[in-house]
Amino acid sequence: MATTWGAAEMNKCKGFTLLELMVTIIIISIGLLGMMAMQGRAIQYSTDTLNRTQAMMLANEMVEILRSQPTRMTATAPLFTGLPTNGAGSCTEISGTDVVNQQIQCWGDRARQLLPGASTADIASQFYACLSTSDGICGAGSAVEIQIAWRGTGEECMLSSVTDTGICTYRVRTQI
Repeated sequence: MATTWGAAEMNKCKGFTLLELMVTIIIISIGLLGMMAMQGRAIQYSTDTLNRTQAMMLANEMVEILRSQPTRMTATAPLFTGLPTNGAGSCTEISGTDVVNQQIQCWGDRARQLLPGASTADIASQFYACLSTSDGICGAGSAVEIQIAWRGTGEECMLSSVTDTGICTYRVRTQI
């Protein structure tokens, strides 16, 4: 038996109006745009975290190089100011009379490879290793201070105060 629908039954049918659909689409669009912005920011933070981790590993490596010859550090002159020059030879096998200098040059090569923008003049000039009496001051002291720099993600430092130049730094002080 077939059912026929009359005009009265047709008016009882409920559905979505065009206005309800448009409001739903707008709400979903706003949520998706927010998720896309959050994803972009998460990528920036992940990249910045990677750069900071690499800077910490490089600083730790430099501390170990200096611990191998603690007399290398003098109160009158920093070990280096600016990113150390490129290594003259292979960094896979270091030998000769000035092993520490070769290690420092190879360390500089790794810094150039791992940190974004490290080879540019404005960032390379931010590197240093010296004896220090207090934070950021080189001179006669008992602590070794090492500073490493790189170009910030998206031209800014994500987890520190933003500088006009977008240069991020990591500084460590330790006793040798």
